[in-house]
Amino acid sequence: MTITQLITILGIVISASVALIVAYLHRRQMRQIELYKSDPTVGLTPKSNRLTAFVMSKWDSFFAFGGPILILISEFSRDAPITRITIFNISVSLALLLGNFILALVFKLQKRNSEKITEILELHRRSIETTDKLITLVEKLT
Repeated sequence: MTITQLITILGIVISASVALIVAYLHRRQMRQIELYKSDPTVGLTPKSNRLTAFVMSKWDSFFAFGGPILILISEFSRDAPITRITIFNISVSLALLLGNFILALVFKLQKRNSEKITEILELHRRSIETTDKLITLVEKLT
């Protein structure tokens, strides 16, 4: 199979898959509109599928770790002799991976601390409300 035939087959497969995806999304939109007509509480925007939700929640990790990993793969799969630029690319990619890992850990810990602080503030607010109720009850009794 020549490269021209491979490119032709690849073009046909890509265009057919894009057409099928567009048709699927159109049918999904029409089903959502019909569902909205029968029950307006569901809303016009359908919930996203699991793959989209996963990618949207982890897009920063894909970006932060994907770039250095791709650079490492390309550097290790080359068949050329090792140069200073190759060593520089490998060391920078490893440093980026380590830095991104540390930043991800710091952000995760910061998010958990923020949630705990929010819980403590809510507990404090409820204790103040309870104290106020007790004060008003004591004032009524005296």
